[in-house]
Amino acid sequence: IMKCTKQNTYKCSELISSFDKLLPPAISRRTPYDSEPIQVILSIYNTIGDSQQDNVVKEKCMNIFDKMLQIPHLRNAANKAIVSS
Repeated sequence: IMKCTKQNTYKCSELISSFDKLLPPAISRRTPYDSEPIQVILSIYNTIGDSQQDNVVKEKCMNIFDKMLQIPHLRNAANKAIVSS
């Protein structure tokens, strides 16, 4: 999804809205979606503009981000993303 956020922002926002249906990560190994959901939602948020439709998607992104922060490994990934930006 990450590679498509700039070209297909709205479709990617729909896809990432289902992140909570992913299986939880295995503690013993890095999972394919370790920090990627956080990176994708931040990329989508930063890509969209300021039209009315964009503002609706931004609001949706913030709601998804809030849900992600409820998941410990994603909260850690969010902290790392914020510190590195």
